[in-house]
Amino acid sequence: WTAIPAVLVVAIGIVSAVALSRNADAGENPLTIKVYAAQFAWYFEYPDAGGARSDVLVMPVGRGVEFEMTSRDVIHSFWVPEWRIKKDNVPGITTDALVTPDKIGTYQLICTELCGYGHTTQRAKVVVEPRADYDKWVKALPDKVPTDLLLTADQANAVQKQLQEQSGGIDGTGVI
Repeated sequence: WTAIPAVLVVAIGIVSAVALSRNADAGENPLTIKVYAAQFAWYFEYPDAGGARSDVLVMPVGRGVEFEMTSRDVIHSFWVPEWRIKKDNVPGITTDALVTPDKIGTYQLICTELCGYGHTTQRAKVVVEPRADYDKWVKALPDKVPTDLLLTADQANAVQKQLQEQSGGIDGTGVI
């Protein structure tokens, strides 16, 4: 009576291992997209397109995508329900995720980590489209992500303090 359950568990384990190994395969020459989370927004940078940036995540259908993710301030969680992928974006650490979108459509990127008062509004539009449409979209993007977006909260505070010192303090009072 223990042999049949043991065989079933081993078979399910083998099928699961094969399926999971395919999840980690983005194919040859995957598209790299950098994902930046900040309270309460998502920003995307396309290094293969010269650092073009957007607040909408757009990808070509059928091409593997590697996400390099980080956070500016607190822990956020990158989740697109239809892809069954959920990854944390942690300040000071780069995490990654792989996906090969196989259906054209519009989806929602949702933050599933309680990250502050505006947490419920931290969503982004995700668009999977044909390669030709994606190429046109990328060419129309601005050049690069604003450098202040790439700073950690501590770095942003240091820059703000330096700017206040240079301007004579808050409202020119000399108070910093």
